[in-house]
Amino acid sequence: MQRRFFATTLAVVAWALFAPTQWTGQVQAQTQQILVQSGTASAPNGLNPRGGTYFAGVHTVNLQAGGIYQFIELSTAPQGVAYPGDDTYMYLLGPTGAVVAQDDDSYSSVRQWSSMIATYTAPSSGTYTVICTTYSAGVTMPYTLTVNQTGMSTPPSSATIPLTVPSSAAGTITGPHSLNPRGGTYFALAYSIPLVTGGQYSFRTNNGNDTNDTYIYLLSPQGSVVASDDDSGRNFGGGTWSSRIPTATTATTLYTVPSSGTYILIVTTYSAGSSFGMTVIVDGTPSPPPTPTPGTGGGIPNVRLAPLPEQSDMAPPATALLMPERDSAPVAMVGQVSRCWLARPSDDVLLG
Repeated sequence: MQRRFFATTLAVVAWALFAPTQWTGQVQAQTQQILVQSGTASAPNGLNPRGGTYFAGVHTVNLQAGGIYQFIELSTAPQGVAYPGDDTYMYLLGPTGAVVAQDDDSYSSVRQWSSMIATYTAPSSGTYTVICTTYSAGVTMPYTLTVNQTGMSTPPSSATIPLTVPSSAAGTITGPHSLNPRGGTYFALAYSIPLVTGGQYSFRTNNGNDTNDTYIYLLSPQGSVVASDDDSGRNFGGGTWSSRIPTATTATTLYTVPSSGTYILIVTTYSAGSSFGMTVIVDGTPSPPPTPTPGTGGGIPNVRLAPLPEQSDMAPPATALLMPERDSAPVAMVGQVSRCWLARPSDDVLLG
């Protein structure tokens, strides 16, 4: 009976690991198995977040930014082993060593007390660490770790939305952004805003209700975070969880810019994967006017000199009078030329 049960369990596991799945909007057509390793939790390990009295096995795996992954710690203790000898616990550590996901019994439908992190989207590429440990202290337990890649998320956007000061712009947060300091699992919009040295500004969101929850960052022209806020916008209307830089309770508190340049305002969400609409409001020192383009007001006009009708390029030298108009003031040029040309304002200059 035990053999039959064990064979059935293996069949179910094999189907779960290798059966093709259809992904909508993802780049692969079926699950890709990227790691299968067997081990035994038989001694403490300093990386185990559960503590020094819990035995653990440690495994590393390289993940790709935007990849969607599944992690399974299946107890392989003999079927007759009683609880807690077959009770697993699993941690996933990011490249910095911080815990980014964990699970206790989510794979119990296949074998009771086994663990599964069903879906994890890697915010950055790097080496991740899987800690296969036990629910109870001092327990030795064999297991098999399986890591599957089940798809790819939508690539983060790198686009910015230009704003000037003052501005009020509606937007919808729908996907990740490469500049978001909060990470790839948090959706965001990015706004580029030219600011001037000594200028004083405020940046806030109007979330429209008391449910939508924003978090905002201001990035310097070099890309570093110079200010951030969670919920200070509640003091200015727009919802309980709206945001404002600088953090303040009165409108007279403003952010003073240390140096001119294009700053980036990141409007993201407090919770991962949230999507909603909001309005960005920027007030303060007006943005500087755009730099004039040559030929549009000031400076030398752009003109193209073209041959007069019915004139040959090989005509004998003649005196030409050219009078292109520049802001209603005629300019005369007289001299010997080998070709005869007609000046047309607003074209590029081409001399024959």
